[in-house]
This record gives sequence, structure tokens and C-alpha cells, in this order.
Amino acid sequence: MELLWSDRQDEYFGVDMGIYHTTGASPRVPVVPDAFLSLGGLRRKAGNQSRKSYVVWEENGIVPTLTLEIVPWTPGGEYDDKLMIYQQLGVRYYGVSNPEYGQLDRIAII
Repeated sequence: MELLWSDRQDEYFGVDMGIYHTTGASPRVPVVPDAFLSLGGLRRKAGNQSRKSYVVWEENGIVPTLTLEIVPWTPGGEYDDKLMIYQQLGVRYYGVSNPEYGQLDRIAII
């Protein structure tokens, strides 16, 4: 992302990072995608600080545009539970990669 959008400062790409939000059962329980892309916010927080987690209410309500999941050998809700969470959160694109198939298994516009 850094090279592709080096002039752009309104994107953030996170990996294995909790997304805290208020659309779930508790804002203290994050959803954790394998990767996500958020557009419209700042790449770095105030004071040039990096993020340890992505907290939607600290990001002016900006939710990720894209989330990606890599299914472990035993699926853990990537096809249903996480899809529902991302829909409620307002994520637009959701990709699932399953190593059993050796390719991107599913992309959903939600």
C-alpha cells in the first residue's frame, strides 16, 4: 500500500488487528479480520502514532471498506457469523480465501 498510494494519506491497511465497534453485542469485543482496508480516514493517528487496534468511534465512524479472511483448516464462522458482523458494521466488500481451494473462495459485496 505504501508504494501504490504513497501520495495518499486517507487510507489505512490493517492486518490481524481488532476492529472495535458498537454494532455488536459489546463494544469491548472486537471482530478480527485477517486484513482490512479503510478509506477516508488518516493513515496514521494524531502525532504520527500507529494503531494497536482500529476503534471505529475514534476514526470518526469510518468503517473498513474491505475485509479479508483466510479460512483455517477448520472454518470458524467466516462464511456466516463474520459475514453478518461485517454487514451490520457497514463493510462494503468481504473476501474469503480458503487454502483448501488454493484461491480466493468468495468475494461478496455486502
